[in-house]
Amino acid sequence: MSLITVRIIYDKWDDDSAKSYRGVEYFVGRRKNSHIFFTGDLVRDWYDCMDALRDAGIHRKKEVVYSTPCRQFMSPKYGIAYLHRDANEKYVLLYIDKTDSAWFITQSRIYQDGLEFFVKAGERPTWEELVKYCTGSKPA
Repeated sequence: MSLITVRIIYDKWDDDSAKSYRGVEYFVGRRKNSHIFFTGDLVRDWYDCMDALRDAGIHRKKEVVYSTPCRQFMSPKYGIAYLHRDANEKYVLLYIDKTDSAWFITQSRIYQDGLEFFVKAGERPTWEELVKYCTGSKPA
C-alpha cells in the first residue's frame, strides 16, 4: 500500500492558530489521487476525509501520516476522539482520560489503534452524534 498523507490547508499560520482555515486534504504517494474537503468546518472536513479513508479500507491510524500542521491544530480549540470497533463490530468513539497521569502508557491502545477525529473542545460526542453533526443524518 502507498503512503497516505493527511494535511490541513490554511492561508496563514500565526501564534499556533489558523487565521484562515481552508480545508483538509489527503493524498496517496507523491500527491497522486489528491482529495480535498472544504466546508470551512474543520470537524466536518476531517470527518469527511477520514470517512473517505475508511471507505478506501483504512481503519487504523498506523496506516496514515499526518503533516505537522495537523498536529498543530490539535489545540485547546479542538478535542480528539479515536474511532474503534467494539466487540459487536459497532463503531465507537473513545477518548483519552488525561486525569490519568500515566495515560500515555495505560491508554496507548486508544490513540495508537484508533482513527483520530476532531471534535469541538469540551464536547465528547458519541459516534452517532458526530455522524449526525457532520452529515445531517444517522449512520447506516
